[in-house]
Amino acid sequence: MFVGNGGVWSQQQELTASDAAVRDGFGVSVSMSGNTAMIGAPDNNGGGAAYVFVPSGGVWSQQQELTASDGVAGDGFGVCVTVSGNTAVVGAVDKDFNAQVQVGAAYVFVNSGGSWSQQQELTASDGVLNRYFGSSVAISGDTAVIGANATFGISGAAYVFARSAGVWSQQPKLVGSHGAAGDDFGVSVSVSDNTAVVGADFSNSDEGGAYIFVGPSVGTNSILVGSPAGSSSVVLSSATAWTATANSSVLHISPGSASGTGNAVVAFTYDAFTGAGTRTGTLTIAGLTVTVTQAGANYLFISAQATTVVNDEPASPSKRPRDLPKQAGTHVWGQPLQDLHV
Repeated sequence: MFVGNGGVWSQQQELTASDAAVRDGFGVSVSMSGNTAMIGAPDNNGGGAAYVFVPSGGVWSQQQELTASDGVAGDGFGVCVTVSGNTAVVGAVDKDFNAQVQVGAAYVFVNSGGSWSQQQELTASDGVLNRYFGSSVAISGDTAVIGANATFGISGAAYVFARSAGVWSQQPKLVGSHGAAGDDFGVSVSVSDNTAVVGADFSNSDEGGAYIFVGPSVGTNSILVGSPAGSSSVVLSSATAWTATANSSVLHISPGSASGTGNAVVAFTYDAFTGAGTRTGTLTIAGLTVTVTQAGANYLFISAQATTVVNDEPASPSKRPRDLPKQAGTHVWGQPLQDLHV
């Protein structure tokens, strides 16, 4: 560990595993978020491990050793790691499935009160022999990107996963716009919010390249509605197939809005609310979460534009909050925004 002070960096501490052994590969991969450091050791006890370290009084100590729930020797668990806040992803690039070798997997862990537990095992929907899914991993919020750089005449791919209500689901697979066999696409990945970069070090006649992708976006991620039953909608920007689901019994996706391809207006209805205060529910649209807050009877709202809303009817023609979309990108998962190379 190194720390900076006044522009000068100095070594703070050397980290080692509590069960260190020769050729464990401890330190093959590292990641850090806030006061949490994660170190991969893909050969620990044969199957691999990842170690979580946290500081106290300037001293780092091992908090926990993470292993896969179904780990076996040769999985390569820990060959790549990433941590963001209370969520971590660990790649197991050599994981075998159904007698097919090196299909690969990635494991999501979450931290609760200082204890890490496995939340889900991620696999590619089209995982096959030598796919090498889990060769690289990245996470930002509720979006994870897993690289699968492949071998044997395949250009490679990256897979986007989105988390909703604690469950991760695969979104469209990312490939290079002019990918060719042996490009090594997916050898490295990074993601921040809804923008991802995927490396392909053998593309462009072995000169290498990187592809930028922008994910789907919604016009707003929070909607305010009144107490009577009614309807509303969400503007979606997407260039790929998508689905929309309601995660609350009082919200309902309208006919024709449950799935589609490309940009859309996703319509939904909501039941009447006669209680006091407010209640909330969520929609999942193209892997994104939209929160719907519904007012109780006679509840007053003052919007950012000083518009009073009573039972979902504005007192003036000013736009309500749900009518003010955020700026959305025009290129989404599945279509590279740009191919970068020198």
